[in-house]
Amino acid sequence: MQQKSTQKILLFSVAAQKVEKIKALCKTLGISVQQVEKSDYGQKLGAIAGITGFKKDGSRYSGADFPAELLVFSGINSLQMDIFLAEYKKAGIEPIGCKAVVTPDNVFWSADKLFREQEEKEAELEDMRALRFEPEYYQDYTKMNALDQDIDDIHNEIAHLEKKWEELMEEM
Repeated sequence: MQQKSTQKILLFSVAAQKVEKIKALCKTLGISVQQVEKSDYGQKLGAIAGITGFKKDGSRYSGADFPAELLVFSGINSLQMDIFLAEYKKAGIEPIGCKAVVTPDNVFWSADKLFREQEEKEAELEDMRALRFEPEYYQDYTKMNALDQDIDDIHNEIAHLEKKWEELMEEM
């Protein structure tokens, strides 16, 4: 009996043609792909990803579809993610702008909450990056350094969560 792969990519609001290209790529990399039905957007990420100890609760999401495509990595370490992204680009598949990783912190979130949180973090980073061009910041070395540190802190927080998740996945 073949063991089920714990490495999985979840796709939300991705067009069928692109899903097929991603599935073909992932087959060569030994990663399973799941196109998530809109009705499951309210389920916990752990349940959607099939993580041990999580079960779907039977509720059905009835909200709006996501306004953008979302790709979520589950059980994939940073090296595997780098390989996937390089192969994705090499294959010429149209990019998916919104990507996330299932972490110990968001595994209990619904897909809808993850998408909203991702949008908020992206907007926060964009706002901070835009401040770099404001005279108040680029003319004040101290303010610019503080802003750069805030941006770095967000990136470091994300990297720390990814590392924590990798360690937990290795223990499973």
